[in-house]
Amino acid sequence: MQNQNQKSLDEIRLMLSELKSGNYTHRIAIKADDEFLTIAVLLNLIASQLQLAGLTSGVLAQALENPESPASTLAARLHEYILDHLTDDLPPIREIAHYFGTNERKAKEIFKAGYNKTIFQVHNEQRLAIAHELLVKTLKPVKEIAGICNFNSSHAFYSSFRRHYGYAPSQLRTNKN
Repeated sequence: MQNQNQKSLDEIRLMLSELKSGNYTHRIAIKADDEFLTIAVLLNLIASQLQLAGLTSGVLAQALENPESPASTLAARLHEYILDHLTDDLPPIREIAHYFGTNERKAKEIFKAGYNKTIFQVHNEQRLAIAHELLVKTLKPVKEIAGICNFNSSHAFYSSFRRHYGYAPSQLRTNKN
């Protein structure tokens, strides 16, 4: 298992370097212990979201018109901030805006224009997507997955998951078997 874990770690390092360079094309298939699988699932999901959600029509249109426009770069930087904090509670939007040197209203407007969703909607959807992947690809208990994805309680996770996907997390595992 030690040798397999080293191979998995090497694949994760490769994926991280590809993500940093913007040339992510690698899909990882890991047969290792649960920790490495969890890391791989999270990295794959983040990479997919960077590729797909990072260039929605609003941000893409702004970036094509003027790649250096403050609006397109701020929306993209806010989105990157969200992806970097998926397992954390997001601070209030005014604090996030202050971090980026703008005000709350402007941050909300620019993000909504670029992604057609609020900052907190995107944060929650991404956490739920990670949870969904972990439910499908690991045997971790639902309660543990809720904790990994930083939901305040199992109840909050269950209700958010059900509202988003239309079924309970436990049904996903029942239907899989």
